[in-house]
Amino acid sequence: MQPNQTHIYYLTAPSKDMALQSPYYEQYKDHGIEVLVLTEPIDDFVMQHLDTYAKHKLQNIEMFDASHDGSVQHKKKLEGDKKDNVSIEKQLNETQVKALGDFFCKRLVGRVGVVKATERLRDSPAVLADHEAAQMRKIYKVTGQLQGPPPKYNLHFNPKHDVIRKMYTLSQSTNNEEVETAGLLAEQIFDN
Repeated sequence: MQPNQTHIYYLTAPSKDMALQSPYYEQYKDHGIEVLVLTEPIDDFVMQHLDTYAKHKLQNIEMFDASHDGSVQHKKKLEGDKKDNVSIEKQLNETQVKALGDFFCKRLVGRVGVVKATERLRDSPAVLADHEAAQMRKIYKVTGQLQGPPPKYNLHFNPKHDVIRKMYTLSQSTNNEEVETAGLLAEQIFDN
């Protein structure tokens, strides 16, 4: 663990390789924060019932933004606003982000709650940010334990990602085929 780190982080996945490819892991990797990878199906259930270890809270990275960790905050405080590498990246502006968020909501009506842009992602186009881990969602789905109406998930998308920027362009087109392609892309992003 890093000095000033406030939590012990973990991620459940079917394999270590899948965990290391996870969009949830990107930010932790960038900040150099160690993440415990759990690969057994029961691990997520067990971790929900453990609260702390050695006075550190156990935290699923699917539900926590690494930028809120004590070690990351401490680094930011020490470094200040220094930026050696100033680079300009293409990304959607605020108006475009709002329009794309509205498009996601209309296309995925009843399946998404909050749709918003995030700085959390680096290489992935989008991620579900929810109170429930992905492994538990799969277990509920397979075992038929979802009762009542399906839950609405919070979708966070990366406004810098090429796929998201192209999807915005397609969604604003006057050509119905391009708008439908953007809609299919929105559904694919949500399902994966």
